[in-house]
Amino acid sequence: MDARTLLYRCRSADEEDLPRKKIALRTAHAIAQAIDPSITASAFMDRAANVVKRVYGGSAQDSYITTTMSLVSNFSENIDVYLAAVINALVVQLNFQTRIFLDGNQFALFDGQDEYFALAMLHGNVTMGIHLTPEARQVTLPRWANISPALEINADRMHHLPPDLVPIYQKANGCRSVGTVLVVNPSVDSGEFSLAERYSFLQGSVTQDTTFCVAGPAEMVFHAAADLQRMHPQAQLNLKAYRALFGRAEEYRAIMLFSGLDAVPEIVVRPGLSRPCEFDLKLVDLDENLTSVSYGNDTIAGRRNSEADGPARGVWEKAAVKAPFHLSSSAPLPAEARERISSEFEIFHSSLAIRDGILIPSQDAHHCTFLYATGEGRVLNDYGSDPSVTPIYTEGWLDEQGVRHGILHGRTLKRVRGPAMPLMFTPLLHKWHSHFMIQCLPRIRIVRDLGLDMTILLPDDMRKKQLEMLERLGFGPSKIVMMAPDELVQADMLYYPWPWRLGFTTYTSKVYDEIAAGIETSHIISPKRILISRESRKSWRNLINYDSVRHMLVEDFGFEVISPEKLSLSEEIAAYANAEVVVGAEGAGLYGAVFSGPKTKYITVCDEDYVMPILGSLAAIRGFDIGYVFGESFRSDRDVERRLPFGHADFIIDVDRLSQAVRHAISP
Repeated sequence: MDARTLLYRCRSADEEDLPRKKIALRTAHAIAQAIDPSITASAFMDRAANVVKRVYGGSAQDSYITTTMSLVSNFSENIDVYLAAVINALVVQLNFQTRIFLDGNQFALFDGQDEYFALAMLHGNVTMGIHLTPEARQVTLPRWANISPALEINADRMHHLPPDLVPIYQKANGCRSVGTVLVVNPSVDSGEFSLAERYSFLQGSVTQDTTFCVAGPAEMVFHAAADLQRMHPQAQLNLKAYRALFGRAEEYRAIMLFSGLDAVPEIVVRPGLSRPCEFDLKLVDLDENLTSVSYGNDTIAGRRNSEADGPARGVWEKAAVKAPFHLSSSAPLPAEARERISSEFEIFHSSLAIRDGILIPSQDAHHCTFLYATGEGRVLNDYGSDPSVTPIYTEGWLDEQGVRHGILHGRTLKRVRGPAMPLMFTPLLHKWHSHFMIQCLPRIRIVRDLGLDMTILLPDDMRKKQLEMLERLGFGPSKIVMMAPDELVQADMLYYPWPWRLGFTTYTSKVYDEIAAGIETSHIISPKRILISRESRKSWRNLINYDSVRHMLVEDFGFEVISPEKLSLSEEIAAYANAEVVVGAEGAGLYGAVFSGPKTKYITVCDEDYVMPILGSLAAIRGFDIGYVFGESFRSDRDVERRLPFGHADFIIDVDRLSQAVRHAISP
């Protein structure tokens, strides 16, 4: 089918289409299980749901698309099936033309979002495809490629090349012209660009038959189409706007195909989309579009904050920190460190609900945060967010009334119908698994307390084990929307909970009881004395004399070393539940203590600057005993900014002090 025909032949599926769809899906599921046997039929269908909802082209074309794209959707999140079908059709029809041209081959030039290059080249086995990249690199095929004849990709005909090498490869492969130029979701970071300037190396290779494809947010494509009609009215233009579905999210996108030119056109592409905004640095004033929502009312014995106390309504929960059975330090502990070991702390349970709210990721070299705005673009200040420290704010401008304005940029804007809530309170928080366990995953309880059919917003690079935990809590692919770092998300009602401080409470630890209850671990044999490995730690808080510590614990006390990140979830739960003594540096490796009970004793090691109440708060909840052995940090005494609570220095531990602590722990 010609790609231009496919552009317009897309419709909603009806009952008559289901028999054909079922055959295609059955084939795809069998291939998916050959790649990953753990993919169940229900999980497969969850990820393939958006493929099933539409018919792509004629019946044969639709069967092909349903098989390939439902399969790809199980290994690559957020695939725009319609876009993938169109760009693949452009290359496959070029593949046919390449076979019959006697005066030289044609090639396809791809520029844009990486994951679509392989989709474009699917079954384009004799067409040379060039992906424009800053530097040449090796082709790495996706996991699903070449598993079956349904997914054939010829890696020998695919190249990642910088612009200066394209003419060289074109000549070496006997390509007389460029058959199609695919501009697919170009990076926002590159800023706007002229096609003629960006692809100047193609001059002399463009013919009347060269098809250009520009695809991405509707705003971007419409601007480019308007430029084309104004500057090149003779071009043969086909334009289609559509709504792309991604589970519970949707985006307004467009594709334009044009040809009939003998040179690269002088039109400008403005990647992504933009929205004007203004900054309101006052504390949130509640109105019909902004509501402060309390949660946990029936499960927390806390102190309520009424409307009379301030704009935010909620419940304060107190958390105890268990006193240690052993405390030893090689260096003097700061006064605030001693307070942290035993002082209670509080967590405020409240959320801001924003009608038509927009979630905005913002990060630079110095900070990373989410901003949130009303539907009309008013960026709010409060609930742990400070817009004034973000690049969006500093790059803005003041109007005559002294109001600061800015522009929100994003590769795409995803629209979520109904209520939605980010699980993280900063875009990168999940990368530190300790923060994920303490401050992110327990937010599932908020969703349940509010009693809403909530969509959970997640970064698109979650760890497999993190996603498994969510799925075991009832939040699988059908209830989540993945966000890229440069995407905006707008929801009918956006919930933005107050950030939690570092520490476990009865409320936040309950999710781990539920996870453990749903996993059978009685058949798993695990060690009784455990040392949490530090061998993979390469960034900060490195235990410099880890080998000495390990040797002493293994040789003198029979400890076994485990790396929690290498264990399955069931193995991890069993290890912490069955252990009698656990030794480790303060961090995510120790917070598997959420699965421990009163019979376990924990000894945490760290430096005199990094004293946290986290494990002590867990000890108070789970009933286990905790000891501390503090070493010495490799931090300059002048570096006062790195003292509590931000100390992340490398450190050493007095092995003899640790040995004494272990003897104390194992003594009757």
